[in-house]
Amino acid sequence: MDDRELNQAISRARNTARRKAARIAKREQFSAEVINKIDPTRNISSQGMSRQERESFLTRLKNFNSRSFDVYKSANGDLISSEQWRRYKATEKAVNDFVRADLKSYQKYNMPIGDMNVLENFLMNRVARRGFILDDASGSSMFVMNRKPSQVQNVEALIDANNSIISEGYKQGKLNLAKDQFRKMVNAVGDGELIDQALDLSDNQFWGLWNYTEFANDVSFVYESVKLGMSLTKPSLTDTLSKAHRYVNWASELKV
Repeated sequence: MDDRELNQAISRARNTARRKAARIAKREQFSAEVINKIDPTRNISSQGMSRQERESFLTRLKNFNSRSFDVYKSANGDLISSEQWRRYKATEKAVNDFVRADLKSYQKYNMPIGDMNVLENFLMNRVARRGFILDDASGSSMFVMNRKPSQVQNVEALIDANNSIISEGYKQGKLNLAKDQFRKMVNAVGDGELIDQALDLSDNQFWGLWNYTEFANDVSFVYESVKLGMSLTKPSLTDTLSKAHRYVNWASELKV
């Protein structure tokens, strides 16, 4: 490629890059300041460049114009590159595969309350919130995710979090944490029978109890209510504790 052909190639690539930057800016509603950051043609002239500098500039333009390159706006306005988003989505898929594989052990069992099985209850109570939280109130990460860039504040932190979920030892660590949280809350409530029954479950039974029922949320509700000075004789609390006992009895029958 001689100098004339190189300059023509730069001109074509520059025009393509400007159009692409404008489309991205419109789609993501970027400010002028952000557009200046992502548009490789802004405030750059190839006049006066050496041949090596022009070839390097053309390479940058081609990389920007590539179909594999894109830029998205995060929930807090930061930029997420397509390379970052691909890495995040790979970890998201791995977590979803982990969740679905784990769920298979429990999904066929009917819930002790209501007329749904575990899978139906999971889909109703977990997936509906999948884009907005990493952990639900129980401290679980057991739900399927399908986030969009606009729902993410720190993509690198989420990549690290997802890699943690699929790492060796994650499940046991979460289980130990759940049991510690449970023990702390119910000790404060004063229901020793519930503690003994729940901690007598196998690890897999307790995991199912904590992740796939409303048990953790019910225990947390009673704990927070008692902290606020409510009496355990209040019907809403006695009913919730009774429900928690039913969940434990249900979990003790799981063949997992």
